[in-house]
Amino acid sequence: MADEIIYFISDTHLGDGTGADRFRFPAQLMGLLARIEAEPRAHLVLLGDFMELWATGLEGCLVRHAATFGRLGAIANTHPVTYVVGNHDCLPWYYFIDQGAGRIRVAERFTAARGGLVALHGHQFDPFNKVKITEGHVKVPWIRRLVQAMGFLGRVGGQETGDLLADAGGALEQAASALETLLPAWDEDSRKSLRGLLRGTVDILSRESPGERGYPPGERTYQEAALGLMRSGARIVVMGHTHHPMMRRYGNRTYVNTGSWVSDKYPPTYARYAGGQIQLLEANTHQPYSPPEGEQQ
Repeated sequence: MADEIIYFISDTHLGDGTGADRFRFPAQLMGLLARIEAEPRAHLVLLGDFMELWATGLEGCLVRHAATFGRLGAIANTHPVTYVVGNHDCLPWYYFIDQGAGRIRVAERFTAARGGLVALHGHQFDPFNKVKITEGHVKVPWIRRLVQAMGFLGRVGGQETGDLLADAGGALEQAASALETLLPAWDEDSRKSLRGLLRGTVDILSRESPGERGYPPGERTYQEAALGLMRSGARIVVMGHTHHPMMRRYGNRTYVNTGSWVSDKYPPTYARYAGGQIQLLEANTHQPYSPPEGEQQ
């Protein structure tokens, strides 16, 4: 309905305050939550990966960000709040789908405007991060174990998980180039195989946890998924997951990615739906998001 007001926040990745906690903008998040609480008709949708429960634990997350969860509880007393499950917070929240957690509804997908607006985290379209439910049991992707290992390194070493992954990826890329130089006698097929193996590993390291830099380029996958939902009747599709804030229009239909709150490349962003229209806004200014110079939407 046109009088609906809905806020979408995703990919804050709230952790335990150690080097594995990549959340960067506490003041902006608390300011946005206060803004939502002051808007009587607002509905808050946490669009997945609100909590970082692969690299860190639930207890540490709740203790570190007690003020944030306290504010969420206060909002839930007076406003509808929906927690859409992502991949990094799939456990335990997948088991709360359709049951809820207190006053907070837990869901895999959110719809509004009589089905004209569809929102989901987006990991469903990522082969590396897809979560499956089989006979009532949640099957997490194997790559979660790598995230847990990198989270441990982040806690011990003090570096954020995303930076560690990027460092590992960069080292492998350098190794690929060095080996090609040191082994000029290799035939071209062998060189291509080596290059493919190492760079494939780099890609896996990047995709398991996007960190501050975002997932590798691949927005087309999510845009095509959004177009599929539009062909099924949606006018507006909202996703997170990629950490790349963007808004793209297809005639009278719109795809929005809510970005993240862990980036050193992009500002923290969120989406606001009101009056039948959706905006992608910067949390620093609450003004429409503008992509970096040279980056297309």
